[in-house]
Amino acid sequence: PMTRRTGTSVAAAHAAGAVANLMSWGFVEGNDRSMSEAAIRSYLVRGAKRNPALSYPNREWGYGALDLFQTFLHLRE
Repeated sequence: PMTRRTGTSVAAAHAAGAVANLMSWGFVEGNDRSMSEAAIRSYLVRGAKRNPALSYPNREWGYGALDLFQTFLHLRE
């Protein structure tokens, strides 16, 4: 069953999966074979969902909520 989970343990697992997907896209599929840690971070930050009422980065949300779909949409531009 689907349940809502929060916390750094869940966030770390999701972030690691997102990075693995980006690395597969970049290295394995040949879209960015020189992808660096800085590039991965930039890609994820660019795709993050942000609340327009907040200023980013901030202590609670960092650069926003991870949105890998949006990240890949930006990469297609």
